[in-house]
Amino acid sequence: MRTLSIITLLSTLTTMGSVNCVRETDYPQCDDDNLENGYWWHGRYWTPGFPSIEEWYKPALTWFYGKALRYAPGVMEATAIWRGMSLDGYLDGVALMSPGDIGEEVWLKIPGGNWEGPYLVVDCAARGDIWATVMHFGNTIEVGHKTTARWGMDTVWEGPHFIRYVQVLKGDPLTKFVAPIEYDPMYNYPDWWLDMVEKTFVSPP
Repeated sequence: MRTLSIITLLSTLTTMGSVNCVRETDYPQCDDDNLENGYWWHGRYWTPGFPSIEEWYKPALTWFYGKALRYAPGVMEATAIWRGMSLDGYLDGVALMSPGDIGEEVWLKIPGGNWEGPYLVVDCAARGDIWATVMHFGNTIEVGHKTTARWGMDTVWEGPHFIRYVQVLKGDPLTKFVAPIEYDPMYNYPDWWLDMVEKTFVSPP
């Protein structure tokens, strides 16, 4: 996995108990609670910097693909109600990573399936979660329970809880374009997102 080359790591040797903190990434004990220079997401996954508002709000591409996860029963519907949105006329609600995509209509296509939709984007990743969600787990979209059942994903948490290479298209494929059959890395959401972050991320002074 690539890391941000412009992230500034601690260069001064600091001692915390018996741990030498040459870099904040060496041990969880070295975390200084400064989100701007990196933090341990849920105490497990190193995140090199808190995403800027610009990065968080950057809308996704018109067409992209990646891993789809599932919401627990009732959560997508409750989220739509909380946001004052209606899912009437939609197959389901979905969550994309950026708040800049909330309100978009999208169509989805799983491997071996046909385009289906429309879906309404009603949720997104939290600002402090988006790096780990996208880069550590490769998440691209999360779908509601109705879609989970229709796609044959188990409804118990012990079963498969994601599908890879799910295509996402903003707009009706019948009136726009049909996405390429081959999965071009250029349209892989985590790769695109990291490239976008590398271009806009500014490390703290």
